[in-house]
Amino acid sequence: QGRAAQARGRSPARQRCGLPPSPAGAAPSRHPQGMAPKKTAPKKAAPKTYDFSGLEVGMRVQAESDGTYFAAEVVAVSTSKSRARAPVKVSYKGYEGYDEWLGGDRIRSKALKVVVPEKKTEDRPAREAPHLIYFPLAGRGEVIRLIAAVGGVKITESSELPEGCTKDMYLSPGSIPLLKHGDLRMSQSTAIENYVATLAPKFRRLSPKQRAVDQQFACIKEEILGNCAKTIFVTMKADKGQAKKEFTELFDKWLPLLETRVPAEGFVHGGKLPTVADLCVLNITTGYMPFGAAVKHAGYDFGKYPKVMALSERTAKAESVAAFLASSTTAAANPMGCELGAGARQAAQGAAGGQLTRGVRDVRGW
Repeated sequence: QGRAAQARGRSPARQRCGLPPSPAGAAPSRHPQGMAPKKTAPKKAAPKTYDFSGLEVGMRVQAESDGTYFAAEVVAVSTSKSRARAPVKVSYKGYEGYDEWLGGDRIRSKALKVVVPEKKTEDRPAREAPHLIYFPLAGRGEVIRLIAAVGGVKITESSELPEGCTKDMYLSPGSIPLLKHGDLRMSQSTAIENYVATLAPKFRRLSPKQRAVDQQFACIKEEILGNCAKTIFVTMKADKGQAKKEFTELFDKWLPLLETRVPAEGFVHGGKLPTVADLCVLNITTGYMPFGAAVKHAGYDFGKYPKVMALSERTAKAESVAAFLASSTTAAANPMGCELGAGARQAAQGAAGGQLTRGVRDVRGW
C-alpha cells in the first residue's frame, strides 16, 4: 500500500501531514513539511528629499493618483512644517473640485529637484608631518617645538615658505610662525600650539580642564612675549631707561602670579610628563629671544621666584625635553649678538645643560 501510494504521488509522510499529492514525477521537497522557502523582503530605499522652491502657483505638472499620472496645476506651495510631507496642492485637469496635497514622490516636473545629500568625509589627519615655518630662534616657535618633542609628534621645519605658498594662504598678513599639515594652513602661535598638542599621542588623555589650563599658561606666555618684543623694538630705540622700567613692570606683574600657581613638586597637572603649561614656564625662563634679552636689559632676577625656577629645571630634566635641548640651537639663539644677563644666563644654563655657546647670530627678524 505504501509503494502504491507513493506511485500515485501520495507518500505516507504526506498523507500524515494532510498535504495534497505532489505532481507526478516531481522531486520530493527539501523543505520541512513541503513549505516554500521564505522570501527576503527587499530593502527599502532611503526616502528622497525634494527641493520645492522651483514650483510656482499656476505651473503645469504631472500628478500621481492610484498609480496613474494626470495633468495637474499647482494651486499652492506651503512652507509650513505641518505640510512638510505633502507641501504642494494641485488641481487635476478635467476633474473640477478634486484638489489634493502631494509630496515630491507623486509629482513629475523639471522644476522639482531631488536634493542629493553630501557624502560625509572623515576628518582624517594628514599622512605627512606638520611643517613649521619660523626663524631658527626661540620667539614664538619654541613652545611649538617643545610640544612636538614631548608629545611625540614628528614635525619638519624651515624658515622659508613651501614653494607656491604665500602668507595670506595661512591667514597671515605677514607674520610667522605658520604651520602646514596636509591641506591645513594656519597662523597664530597659540592656535598652532593647541593644534600640535591635540595631535600629540602622549597628551591624548588630558582632560578638557587640563587642556584649558595649558592654554591659559600659553596665553600668559604670549602676553609676556608680545610686550617684551614691543619694548625691545620700539621703546629701547627711544628711551632705554623707560624700556628697563617697562620690562621690570611686566615681569613684576606676571612672575609673582606664576609663583603662586605652579607646584612646589612635580608638574602643573601632577602627571609624569610636562605638558604645555610646564613648557611655557620653561620657555619664559630660558628662551633668549625675547625673554632673555628683556631680562638682560632690565637686570632682572628670576631667582626671586624659586618655585618657577624649580619647575623650569624639572621640566628641562624630563627625558624628552632634555633630549630636545641637547640638540636644539633655538632656545639660546641670539640674533642680536647680545650677552645674557646674569639671571637669564643662570636659568638657561640650568635648563639647556650649558648649551649657550650655540646660537644663530645672522637672523634679522624674529
